[in-house]
Amino acid sequence: MNNCNIKYIKDKMEFCKMPGGIMAMDIFVLINHSLHNEYPDTYKKNLRLVGREHLKPIIKNYINKRNTDKIKILKSLLEQIKILGLGTTKLLVINKHKFIVNLYKGTFPNQYKKLFGIQKECVDHFMCGIIEETFDSIFNKKSQVIEKICIAQGKKNCIFEITI
Repeated sequence: MNNCNIKYIKDKMEFCKMPGGIMAMDIFVLINHSLHNEYPDTYKKNLRLVGREHLKPIIKNYINKRNTDKIKILKSLLEQIKILGLGTTKLLVINKHKFIVNLYKGTFPNQYKKLFGIQKECVDHFMCGIIEETFDSIFNKKSQVIEKICIAQGKKNCIFEITI
């Protein structure tokens, strides 16, 4: 871990150079980092599955509203990411089979970078799963989501490329 120790200074806890308690996102980041180091082969796949399950009820609700404008549904669902506190997204349509999702102010990759420093690889596999489930459900086809650029790599935003 990159300078990530628990210290007690005058009866106050300091964790990863952060005073006070541990926030939920910190726990999520720590679990991800531990799993990535212990089980690198299965970690990415499993975290994607967790992300896929996370928005399923919301996705089904949007699709059941009989809205046939798939791009409008996509944009509405991607707004849910902001409501969940995971960042702000913007959808870019390249063509009917290729899309880009930009994630700005991504809470998870920002906190990952803060706790463990600049990363060589993209780290937001949970978000890949959320995006993958969203596209799979709306288009009724298997999509492929690849995180091309990540905030945890020191970049300004995360960029996810989606192919259906």
